[in-house]
Amino acid sequence: MIKGDMGSGKSSILMAIEFALFGLGSEKGSGLLRIGEKEGSVLLEFEVDGNEYKVLRSLKRKGNSVQQGTGYLLSNEGKLQLAPSELKERILKILSFNEPSDPKAQSVIYRYAIFTPQEEMKAILNYGADVRLQTLRKAFMLEDYRIASINAANFSNFIQKKAIELDGKISDLDEIKNKVKELNEQINQSKDLLLKKETETKNFERKITGYQKQLKDHEETRIVLSNISSTMPHLENQINEKTKQIKEATQEINEIKTQIKLIKEKIDPLNKIEKSTEMTREALSKEITNLEHKERELLKEENVLENKIKDYESVQENKICPTCDSPIESTQFIDKINKRNIEKVDVEKQRKICLEKIEAMKKDNENLEKYQSAQEKILDFNNQLKVDITEIEKRNEKIQKSNKEIVKLNTDLESSKSKLKGLKKIQDRIEDIESKINDLNEELKRSREQATELRTRINEANKSIIDFKETINEKEKQKKQAQLLREYKIWIDDYFIATVEAIEKYALLSINSEFDQQYRKWYNLMIEDPSKESRIDEQFSPIIEQDGYEQNVAFLSGGEKTSIALSYRLALNNVVQKVSIGMKSNLLI
Repeated sequence: MIKGDMGSGKSSILMAIEFALFGLGSEKGSGLLRIGEKEGSVLLEFEVDGNEYKVLRSLKRKGNSVQQGTGYLLSNEGKLQLAPSELKERILKILSFNEPSDPKAQSVIYRYAIFTPQEEMKAILNYGADVRLQTLRKAFMLEDYRIASINAANFSNFIQKKAIELDGKISDLDEIKNKVKELNEQINQSKDLLLKKETETKNFERKITGYQKQLKDHEETRIVLSNISSTMPHLENQINEKTKQIKEATQEINEIKTQIKLIKEKIDPLNKIEKSTEMTREALSKEITNLEHKERELLKEENVLENKIKDYESVQENKICPTCDSPIESTQFIDKINKRNIEKVDVEKQRKICLEKIEAMKKDNENLEKYQSAQEKILDFNNQLKVDITEIEKRNEKIQKSNKEIVKLNTDLESSKSKLKGLKKIQDRIEDIESKINDLNEELKRSREQATELRTRINEANKSIIDFKETINEKEKQKKQAQLLREYKIWIDDYFIATVEAIEKYALLSINSEFDQQYRKWYNLMIEDPSKESRIDEQFSPIIEQDGYEQNVAFLSGGEKTSIALSYRLALNNVVQKVSIGMKSNLLI
């Protein structure tokens, strides 16, 4: 017994025990850690089957929240430092509680059968039948049957899908077998045709051999015909080539003659250009240079006389000496002016004569240049004429030679034609034999190709049959596997699941009977009212009967509800003790 005043911490001790075993679950750490404290811990000692254990869990404040820290489990195996989830998993295993190992999950069975806070005592009456039954399955260790049934159903569905998948894979099995049958028929047909083609090929080969023997008998004639046949086109080509050469040479001669005529037409006007002087161009150039120099000297002299005359005329007009400024008589300069004018006229005449000579000599120089250029061109044209005449002679010689060769080639050609005409019948016979051999070779080629095609077709068909047989073997295996899977499914659906459900139902009925007995015992101790009876139905729900009529639990008084809830939990505690190793201590809070 824990005894204390209101608010002294009795509930805190119970909460600490639950926290030490299972962690916070859905509770908040701030409900355990004292306000203002940074951290705290709970150390719990307990015993199961004679084995002592110590478990420690800690809390740490981080900001506005309180979180679980690391803890440890001490047993005869030693001390283990564990995370909150690992610690809860170990405790559940030790207690044999079928609880979720998630550290954030609330310990349902513990709250159902061992520790019930005062304010939650009557909550069990308000749970739905399904929720209550599912929780009790966990508490009674019967949940594995339901899980096994569900897993078996899922596995059955998986098997069915696998069998359907295999059915899809073998759906074309009959079609493939028919293909193998068709391929065998095709192979037999191809073998019959191949035998015919091989016989046909041998016949063609035999005929070709016979014709080739006939050709061999005409071998010498064939060689002669071949030589003549090969020679004649060669002779004709040579004749055509020589004729072409004569034509080309004749055309070239005509072109050269036309060129000679044009050259002669160019020479005639050049011959008409006469030589203007016997002087050389160098002598003329030198004489022109001398005259030009003389002309420049005369021009200077003329300018000097002109200036002198102007000076005399100025003195005569002004009557003052330009040197000493003395007055003079104008009559003194009249003779001087006249004399200088006479000299000037004489110089002008000489200069004019000099210019005329320069002009004449330049013209003679130009004419001499034209004459010399004409003579050079005449010389070039004459040289070209000599070359052209030589080329004409060469081409005439070539024409004569080609004409002689053409005569000889025509003679040889006519001779070959005559010989060929004499061998015409033999040639026709040879051509006929060769034509037949060619036709037979074509037939032989086609026959061999068809035989090869048939062999290829047979090989490909045999290869396909091998592949199809492998596929058929694989699909036969898949067919057997699909059949086996259906047998498995029938066994699982009709036998295994039904058996598991029957076992679960039997176990649940056995527990239900035990539970009902325990509940009735506690109910009769709690409520001393002979008009009311209570029992547990198949869904583990408490049923109240008064005077033969069922009464809704919700309409009972508060004390009756508390008594029924306490009876339910005491019965549950008694039953859970028998199925849970961890409940052997007969603990009830």
